[in-house]
Amino acid sequence: LLSKAYQRGYQDAPYIDQQWLIEHREGIIVLSGGRNGDVGKQLLKDNVENAISAVGFYQEFFPEHFYLSLSRVGHPEEERYIHHALDLAQKQHLPVVATNDVCFLQAEDFEAHEIRVAIHDGYTLDDPKRPKNYTAQQLKNVFGHRELSLEILREITKLSKRQSPASLSQNQSSVHFS
Repeated sequence: LLSKAYQRGYQDAPYIDQQWLIEHREGIIVLSGGRNGDVGKQLLKDNVENAISAVGFYQEFFPEHFYLSLSRVGHPEEERYIHHALDLAQKQHLPVVATNDVCFLQAEDFEAHEIRVAIHDGYTLDDPKRPKNYTAQQLKNVFGHRELSLEILREITKLSKRQSPASLSQNQSSVHFS
């Protein structure tokens, strides 16, 4: 789906149409995308009605596989989003999951990933102003009062291993925090 979105072209980020999700929903686990997802964008606009409408789509087509994602990595509007998302989760009975901006498949790829991110963001690795990604322990510290969201992340990881295509190895379907 992501390849199809990239091939279509995009402005800020590739976008996956809801119809594509419906057509390919078998085995898909949907995370809300945090403050950058359709739900998060509506929450940050203080448009709770549209956020609830967006959640309704996911609850209809992914009733057991939709999660509101929360991350604390120092982005603007993050805390306001988290406040609104937790309120929405409580009112709509949605599970929340602690997430991070990590984009690599194997733990050994962490250093290469950190270098790529630093270059992309215009920092050197030794720059004290460079934003840092979190380790699993740091996620626990940041979301300590939300242990349930970390437990849900563990459950999603187990679910993704069960639903991953046979062509993927066990390591490739794992989630890594480094």
